Amino acid sequence: MQLSAEQQFQQLGDSIKAAHDECDAKFQSGKFKTFVAFQKCYNTFDYKIYKGIFSPSNMDLVDLLFAKFINIAKKLDQKKITLEEASVEDHEARSQFQTALQRRDALTPQSQAVVPQPNSPQGGDPFSCQNMLNGLINLPGYDDATKGAVLEQIMKTCHH
Repeated sequence: MQLSAEQQFQQLGDSIKAAHDECDAKFQSGKFKTFVAFQKCYNTFDYKIYKGIFSPSNMDLVDLLFAKFINIAKKLDQKKITLEEASVEDHEARSQFQTALQRRDALTPQSQAVVPQPNSPQGGDPFSCQNMLNGLINLPGYDDATKGAVLEQIMKTCHH
């Protein structure tokens, strides 16, 4: 039996949370000795998500984004930057990624993401990771820049 799009997004949301929780637990327990190891844990899972969402023509931008994440982690390990500075660099990397996607994908006025509301079929907290991922179902046919903007917001929310 094939899963519906909603069921697939439900599984994706559950998988993201479980993978991020596992990475967080390993870092907090000391199993990951470096920020690089911690970031690689996130990257391993998150890359699969990005690969499934973005067109092959934009995967070079995804590769660049994930390389930037590793470089930020390296600077943290080398104590060249603080956590606050890393957060700024992370935000800049994500912003540059979005700008590059927007340059490649012409946005149309209708390309505005809508976050599911509490009265939506998903119900509950409209800003839960699960409901935001379920909301992607309502974005068929949107370009990679729009999908990237939505995904980045979801990943940022679910990441922390």
